[in-house]
Amino acid sequence: MPNSKRIIRPLRILITPGTLLEVVIEGQGVDTGATSAGQRQFSNNTMRNPEYDPAGLLSQLTPDTRTPQYDPSATMAINFGVRAPQFVPDDFKNHQDIYNHTPITRPSAIETPQTVATTAARAPPSGPVSQIYTKSFEYYLDQAEKGSPRAQLIMARIYQQGLQGVPKDLSKSLEWLLISANQGFPQAQHNLGSSFSDSQSGLPQDYVKAVEWYLKSANQGLAPSQFKLGSHYERGLGVPKNEAKALQWYMKAALQGEIHSQYNLGMLYKDGRGIQQDYGLAMVWLLEAANKGHAKAQNHVGMHFRDGQGVPTDNHQAMEWFLKAAGKREAFAESNIGALHKMGKGVPVDYVKALEWFHRAVQQDYAGAQYNLGTMYECGFGVVKDSVKALEWYRRAAAQNHADAKCRVLVLTGSVSLLP
Repeated sequence: MPNSKRIIRPLRILITPGTLLEVVIEGQGVDTGATSAGQRQFSNNTMRNPEYDPAGLLSQLTPDTRTPQYDPSATMAINFGVRAPQFVPDDFKNHQDIYNHTPITRPSAIETPQTVATTAARAPPSGPVSQIYTKSFEYYLDQAEKGSPRAQLIMARIYQQGLQGVPKDLSKSLEWLLISANQGFPQAQHNLGSSFSDSQSGLPQDYVKAVEWYLKSANQGLAPSQFKLGSHYERGLGVPKNEAKALQWYMKAALQGEIHSQYNLGMLYKDGRGIQQDYGLAMVWLLEAANKGHAKAQNHVGMHFRDGQGVPTDNHQAMEWFLKAAGKREAFAESNIGALHKMGKGVPVDYVKALEWFHRAVQQDYAGAQYNLGTMYECGFGVVKDSVKALEWYRRAAAQNHADAKCRVLVLTGSVSLLP
């Protein structure tokens, strides 16, 4: 009897323009043929338009802690479709390219300070600019004193950044932030957690308290807080290190489209940390982040294609993804491009181009590229053979604990012999 698996609402992924793949997760009922361990089946069937129920995967990992506000009935096709809306907390305000969703239930009566400033700048002023700023400040102050948690958060932001002509005052900012957070406003709770996590905020750095506040907002479905909790559990900050719990929180945030969680989730699946290693699911999440422009994810997608992890080996695809990441000056990707040119994988052997890419990567002090330059000089690939320069590059990489570079230093200095 043929090997069979049923499709659980497969994911559709855009790998490159015009190339859609369908991922078979697991199950029984549809003949898929044999697959290797840790690898999902990919097909080019793009005629189907299946829905993806993210709660199915989430329930396997966190059956007792599912986010109440999350609606699993909402379709979230990988790389396209509608994602759950989310708040945009203060410390993500400079990443609107990532968090470009409409905030939840934004009251029309409460504008942001940025909106007020923009409107004031465009409208013919009825008085001095300072009076316009003072008026908006008084409006927010009035709303905050009446108990509006959103206005209280805006007051905290005004004092934190010195907006509306008001001098910066971190103590008043934290005071308003705490009032808003204690009313259960998730953005304020997240920002308070960030204040405890950041030693420059004016509060004593306290990861335990940071986790407490992140947990409050994460339980209300705030994706950036879920990401932060995952990060704290992965690194053991304020909580015992627990990669399984990190994965659970990353999953919650990733299903809402949080790009950093999607990347971290992919890496946990790739490395088998907190869960059984699964290159197929690693590719699902790395591709989701990569298609949004996450440079590190793009580099790792390229590595999956290069190494045939979860997908068939394809050095042309690998090069495309490495180039995307290198366009954002991802040093690891620049070094990987150099290696493909050096070895002639997907492209003709070209030592000159390999050297160019290795030199680009070492501008960012990337140890892997320093080691690769050492090999170029030691072997005379594209340059005159020079063991002195090779040793120089190996030592630079070894200083960053590059294991292979340390071995080459020992060999070239005569400290150890490879001969029996």
